[in-house]
Formats: sequence, structure tokens, C-alpha cells
Amino acid sequence: MGIYQEKYTTSYFTGKNTDGTPAGYGVEGFEEFMNGAIRHQDKLILSKIDFAGKCVLEFGFGRGEAIKYVMDHGAKHYDGVDFALPALEIAQNFLRHHKIEGPELHVSDALEYMKRCSADKVYDVVIMLDFVEHIPRSELSQLLMLLKKHLSDTAVILINTPVYRADNDVVTEGLNPINEVSMIDRSNFIPETIGMHCNLYTVPSLQKYMSSYGYNNITEVHYYEVSSKITPFQLEKPFNLRWEAAKERGIPLIDPYEPDALEYAYVRDFMPYVQTFNAGTLKDLTFIMNDSYSNAFEHGNYGADFILHMKKFTEKNSVVFDVGGFMGMSSLLAKKHLNYKVYCFEPNPWNFNRIMHNLSYNNEISGDVETFHLGFGDKHEEISLLFSDSIDNGHSSSSLLTWGSASENPYETFCEMGFMTESVKVYTLDMFTDETGVIPHVIKIGIKGAEALILAGATETLQKHKPILYIELHSVLDATRCMRVLSDLSYDASVLSQESDGRIMIAAQYSDKMILQSVSVENKLIAYEYESIRLSKAVSDQTILNLSKGLKLEKENHLNTQENLAQAQEQLTQTQEQLAYTQEQLTQTHEHLADTQEQLHQAQVQLSDTQRQLTQTNWQLANTQGHLTQIRDQLAATQGQLVAMEMSTSWRITAPMRKIKRTLSK
Repeated sequence: MGIYQEKYTTSYFTGKNTDGTPAGYGVEGFEEFMNGAIRHQDKLILSKIDFAGKCVLEFGFGRGEAIKYVMDHGAKHYDGVDFALPALEIAQNFLRHHKIEGPELHVSDALEYMKRCSADKVYDVVIMLDFVEHIPRSELSQLLMLLKKHLSDTAVILINTPVYRADNDVVTEGLNPINEVSMIDRSNFIPETIGMHCNLYTVPSLQKYMSSYGYNNITEVHYYEVSSKITPFQLEKPFNLRWEAAKERGIPLIDPYEPDALEYAYVRDFMPYVQTFNAGTLKDLTFIMNDSYSNAFEHGNYGADFILHMKKFTEKNSVVFDVGGFMGMSSLLAKKHLNYKVYCFEPNPWNFNRIMHNLSYNNEISGDVETFHLGFGDKHEEISLLFSDSIDNGHSSSSLLTWGSASENPYETFCEMGFMTESVKVYTLDMFTDETGVIPHVIKIGIKGAEALILAGATETLQKHKPILYIELHSVLDATRCMRVLSDLSYDASVLSQESDGRIMIAAQYSDKMILQSVSVENKLIAYEYESIRLSKAVSDQTILNLSKGLKLEKENHLNTQENLAQAQEQLTQTQEQLAYTQEQLTQTHEHLADTQEQLHQAQVQLSDTQRQLTQTNWQLANTQGHLTQIRDQLAATQGQLVAMEMSTSWRITAPMRKIKRTLSK
């Protein structure tokens, strides 16, 4: 099982070459591993499980961090399977170092292990952290089928795998170019790891894949349980209620529900965030938003006309059908302001996951919002719809039916924009009411161009129960088609609100007067529809052209971004070189400055010595000058005495003087 076994080397698991230098590729979380811990993302997933007394099976145990975590938290038994011998050696050394005994490690192909697994082996927890993306899809399918008979009634499966733009079985399809756009995961571009990620999923495609083999997602991606029987009109609970219900069934989940922390393999166009509104109709409601939506609902106002009209013309305890739930805003508004029972229908898997999140954030009022992941049309069939994962830039809301568009061939254009074809089962609204017995008093419809098809599949319900209709229309053609159906059913329509982009919301109610007007209205509509179709096709073609231009501009911007990145990298390299040169000069300057400072210190010492010597010399000079003054004074005195002696008339004085002169003259 698996491919490229030779690439799962010690360097891959440690991120280091044999000489200890960084390898530039490999499994994340090596620093945590060296500290005896586990990568934060994996710890978040494992920390939600009560391992005490549980039997655990892990596929792809790698370096062994999860083994330590599981055993530290009281697991009764652990079996680990990995086909890489380097993983076994690393994990065994890791466990010995931390004095962990008991886990059974198997170097084996996972599929072969399950085929040989004895019938009495039953597991409560199965761990697949960064595993499924490494396994060819055909082999993973076999593994999931074999695994089911070895699970306890309350077993949980943990999965962590990168989220990609497009579902992609790389082994059979090659790498989808859509998955190369803004790619963070570089494993398919590094020689040592190319091809190792061979089984790529989007969030909805992983949910759908696991469901097809009998595993339902409890949360968005990370936690799964063996599914019960699925009915055509399967009620889907929000993630927080699924979590609590699973705990009540004995599945070993702990702590309150928290949204999964997903790891995206690409750069997302928009970064959504959670916002609680403090004003308007949305006050105290919490939604996942982005700046664009937040600005559109700046004062918390959304659907005010819809709510006021419904409050005026409906009775207490009414039942609302929200067909095309988008993010769940209308459903939550009807529940918050009118306390009605709401049934929300949404076929777009990305939109549906967003509804699940938004209902979870508004747990106190979302209990009476029943959600169904399905589409309505004019007949029961399986059709192809175009969906986009870019819910936060508005594209995803254009869940275009390929047979419902006014353009002759929009398919290629939207595929170039990143839209993907999904097969969806479509029912009629009449089928739903007949099967479930749920009768709507209000039906809100907003599905981007197929509103008339919904009405065509709801004629029995409309004729018999006459609910009030709120319909969002996006073109003249949509309006024409809907008005024909409404006229046939004796519904009177009026414009409730109009958006700046031309969209309108109409309110339609059954009226006895409309029966008399239907013939004349029909004649007017025939002429109006012809002109509307012509105008709508021109509008749609222009819309496609604008979208194509937008796509071209996005591609050009992407190329420009890559060029700018390359230039920035080149400038960074030059800057680094200049920095290194400047650093070298700075080092030399520091050395020269140190020499200069030493010389200055020596000069200061010498100057101090010279000053001291000068002081001593000055002192000696002063003493000498004092002696000289004394000598001069003595000399002057002597000279005075000599003069006096010369002028004396005493022979006693002059006789010696004459003797002295004679002596001096000789």
C-alpha cells in the first residue's frame, strides 16, 4: 500500500541530512519531537479524545509522537502500522528514551495488515494524521472497507490532511493545475518528495468520500464515526450538536465542541473571521464573515423588509422553507425575530459547511433550524452543478445549474475561474412535503437563476397550502419565468426590495382576483418573455465576458506578483550582499577604532607623565630662582660693603683693600 516507499528516509522524518545539515524538506514538528512533545496541530486533534482504557490503531505512526501522547493519556492498547523501516527505528528509539513500554509497532503495508488482522481485534480510536494524502485512493478505499469490521460500536476515526483547491486523485489524473495555484504545499516540486502527496481532497470531497464508505463526519474534517442508514431526506445537524450527540452515544469525545483548525495547502483569497453583530436585524447573531460581507452589513442590517413583511402576513408558529440557504442568515433571522420553525436547504457543499458553522456559533437559537444538504428542481434527477470553494469572494454563491444558464456555453468559462462540477441529487419540493409531512407556510427562494424550476416542482404544495413566497430574482428572464408560474397558480406578486446590482426580492401571495386576470396576463407575458429572453441573453453574455476579463486580470496579477516576487528576491539577495560588505567594513572600522583608542590611551599616559615632570621642573626652577635672589641680595650687600670700604679713610680698612686689589690685579 502506498507508493515511493524508498522516499520515506531518515532525512524525510528528521528534516536533516546524514551530516546534520538541514535537508530542506520532510515531516514538520521535528523540534517538538526532540523535546518529547507533538506538533501543535496534531495535539489539538488528539486532545479532544478520551484515550483512557481505549484500544488504539494508528496508520503511519512516523516518529512516534502520537504513540507517546496516547500512552501518556491512558490507552489500554496501541497498534501502530508504518511501511517505512526508518520510521520504526526512530519511533523505537524515541519510546525507549521516554521509557514507554507496551505499544506494538508493525512495519507493514496498512492494507496487508488489515487483511491479516485477527477477527478479535477491535479498536475504539483510529488515528490517521497526515496519512490519507500519501495513500492511493483505490487502496484507501479498500482499507476503509476492511477497517469497519474491526471497529467498536462507539469508535471514532481521526483524520488530518491538507485542504486543497480541487479534489485530485493524482495517481490516475496527474496533478490538477488548479492545485498548483498559490500552492503552499511544495512537496510535488521537490525531487526528494515529488509524488508522495498523491491523494488530495477539498473539505466537501473528503466528507463525500468518507460518507460513500460508511463514515459520517462529526466535525468539518477531523472526526468521523460509522454512519447509520442514510435516508433520501437526511437531516444534517450543526457541528456542535453532532458533537454532543456523538458524546451521548458513547463516542470518546471530551470538552465542548470547537471548530476544526484546518491546514490549507494553498494561499486563500480571503481570510474569514468570526463576527458578532451589535446592531440592526443581525444584532447578537454571530457569523463567519470577511471584510466585503462585513462592509455590506455595516450596521447589521440584512433582510429587514423580508422579516417585517413576514411578521405582518404570517401567523405564530409558522414553518419556513429557506431554499438556497447560502450562509444561513435568512434562516437565523426568521428564527431570531419570529421564532418560526425553519427548514434550510442548500446543495452547494461549501455553502452548506458554512451554514453548519454559523448555526454552531448561534447555538441558543439554531435548535429549530433543520438543515438539508440537497437541491430542489422541477423533477427528481441527478444533475451536474457548478460550484466554487471561493465562498468568501461571492463566487460560490453562483451555484449555476448548467441547464439553467442563459448563456449558450458557460461551462468552460466557469471552469477556468475555478468552478468545479459536482453531481447532486435534486428532488421536487412536492416530494419533500409528501415524504416528510412538513407543510410550509412561507417559502423563501434564492438560487441564482433556477427559481422557476423550484416553483414548477412545488405546484401541488402551492395549490393546496398556498404559502407566502419570497423570491430573489437576478434577471428579467428569471422574473418572466417566475411570473408565468405564479400567474398560473393565482399568485399576486409585488416588489419587496431592490439591491444596487439590480437584484430584486418579490413577495407573492395567493389571490382569488388573479384567477380572472390570468388570461390577459398570459398574453402579455408571451410578448414580454420574448423581449426578456433577448435582453437577458445579452446581459448574461456580458456577465460572462466580464467574468472572463476578471479571470484574465487575476491571472495577469498572479504573473505580475510572481515577477515582483522574483525581483524582490533578487533585491533581497543584493541587499544581503551589501549588508555583508557593510558588516565587514564595520568590523574593520571597529578594529581600527580599538587601535586608535589604545594609542590615545598611551598618549594620555605619556602626557600625564610629561605634565608631572613639568610640574617638578617648574618647582625646581622656582627654588633655583629663590636661591638666585638670595645670592643677588648677598652680592648687592657685599658690593655695598666694598664701596663703603673703598670710600673709607681708615688705614685699617684701606690697607686690606689695597692688598685685595693687588691680588686681583695679578
